[in-house]
Amino acid sequence: MTLDELMMKYKSPDNETSLAKGIPIKLLPWFQGEFSSPSRIKVRYIFRGVSIPGVYKRPQSWCHKAMADTFAIYKRSSYDY
Repeated sequence: MTLDELMMKYKSPDNETSLAKGIPIKLLPWFQGEFSSPSRIKVRYIFRGVSIPGVYKRPQSWCHKAMADTFAIYKRSSYDY
């Protein structure tokens, strides 16, 4: 699949600020490679996962990359640099 096809598959609703969400973590290296080109927009990744009783208690607002199941892509704003 191409980047455009995957972005459409995981596209966020119009009322959300993310570009795409619910993307399986196994696709992260591919997306990072695609967005590393200087001609692409700058993005940031937010990771999502679930708490695992007795192993990992996920804070509500974020998740460690190592414990993530999915991620979302957001456009970087000028003050993120």
